[in-house]
Amino acid sequence: MEVENVFSVMADITTTIGIAAVVYQLFNAKRSLTNERKALVNASGALNVAVETLRADHERSRRENSVMMIREWATSLDRRGSLCRKFVESLSPEQCKSLSKEEVFEISKSQLKMAKGCFVGLEQLEVNTDTCNTEIYTLSQGQVSHLRWLISCYLNLLETLFLAAHQNIADTGIFVSQFSFLIEPKENCFMLKDYRNAVDGDKTYPSIAWMADLIKEQRKQSQPNPAPPVVSIPTA
Repeated sequence: MEVENVFSVMADITTTIGIAAVVYQLFNAKRSLTNERKALVNASGALNVAVETLRADHERSRRENSVMMIREWATSLDRRGSLCRKFVESLSPEQCKSLSKEEVFEISKSQLKMAKGCFVGLEQLEVNTDTCNTEIYTLSQGQVSHLRWLISCYLNLLETLFLAAHQNIADTGIFVSQFSFLIEPKENCFMLKDYRNAVDGDKTYPSIAWMADLIKEQRKQSQPNPAPPVVSIPTA
């Protein structure tokens, strides 16, 4: 019986040691898991900081690009370019079609002053002698070609600028703010929309069309809501 008791005690001790070993392993596993979890949290925090830093750098770069591009745009402007833009804005859709095809077309006396500013150094504008109308002037082939070249250069530069914002390389908000003056309904200014339509519209200048829509939408949102109608209450 004593031998059996000894074996029984030894079995209990072995079992206890085994259980203790398992508990110890579980404790180490839990501690390891806790450490790994902390490491994962730290790594996640570091990743978030890196993402925020990268985002901030990207935003700063976009603003810097915007300022640089607008500065280059401003230095490229001259009086003739401004007059040509305003002159083409004053053209009818039919006149814009003629201009896009480099076809000779007529202008009215009210457009004469702006037209003269576009053609400094070229031949003078002539009265349309076919109709003997002193209020109608005809652009020569050379003048039409010169005007089309100037306007194409202007629109190509504008498209390049807005493409940067369209592709998220530059700050869209800055561009909307700085170029909103190009949309002025009271003066019939819509970024040369009639001429752009004459040269296949949005397909030729998609970024200009995109920016024009953004400016219009911003103005619509900034307009105050109309006041509710006043309801008069009849008195007894």
